[in-house]
Amino acid sequence: APGAHLSSHKQTAHAWIAYRWGPSSSAPITFIDKKSLATAGELRQPDGGLSHVEFSRDGRHALASVNGSEGAIVVFDARTLQVVKRLPMSSPTGIYNVRNRIGEAGQGPR
Repeated sequence: APGAHLSSHKQTAHAWIAYRWGPSSSAPITFIDKKSLATAGELRQPDGGLSHVEFSRDGRHALASVNGSEGAIVVFDARTLQVVKRLPMSSPTGIYNVRNRIGEAGQGPR
């Protein structure tokens, strides 16, 4: 499959698969139920493909990039999958959950 980025958090019910390259660049994010491993749904944005999903430290929010000069970071409620906030920006990409990737003091990355 053309999935480019699979993300999840221990507090979420779903794994999020974002597609990024080629004909899949405007594809939806696909949700996989972590208990049943069945497809649980899809999420589309009308203005472009979502990519690079990251989670807040507590897992309550998921952040996804909408690439392009009229792009944005879209913040979702990870439980309801509803948009909480949209932060307009040009060609956003990166790691938005730096705190999640840093271990407790002195322990380095997890």
